[in-house]
Amino acid sequence: MDRCPLALAIVALSLVGACARDDGGRATRQERRQFSIVMASKVRQLDRGIAQLGDASAPLDSVRAANVETLKQSQQTLRERLASIDSAPDQAWPALRDSLESYYHGVRLQYGTLSHYDARVEQAVVDSSGGDGSAQP
Repeated sequence: MDRCPLALAIVALSLVGACARDDGGRATRQERRQFSIVMASKVRQLDRGIAQLGDASAPLDSVRAANVETLKQSQQTLRERLASIDSAPDQAWPALRDSLESYYHGVRLQYGTLSHYDARVEQAVVDSSGGDGSAQP
């Protein structure tokens, strides 16, 4: 009979431990969902900016065209990594999150560099045309 209370205590502790693990898993899933929503929003905003780079008025010389293409490939890789969040194991989640954030910032930096270049070229066109953006003969 002495073993019954001990067995009940062990079962109770096991259930408490299982509930705690489940709560931890739920918190991790919720954190993933929130991260995924925020990152997806950032990626959509970046997508719009990258699309504008392709439509920019700056001339597409071969170096700039290659840089835009590289940026688009990085953008696709970023989307693929973001899509892998749901299938990643819980123990890999922190490393995946950090890797994704780092990769996003790298792509964002590439975009910023190219868009800054476009802004300088557009300003040079405005300056050389007399200030109104229209070319004068």
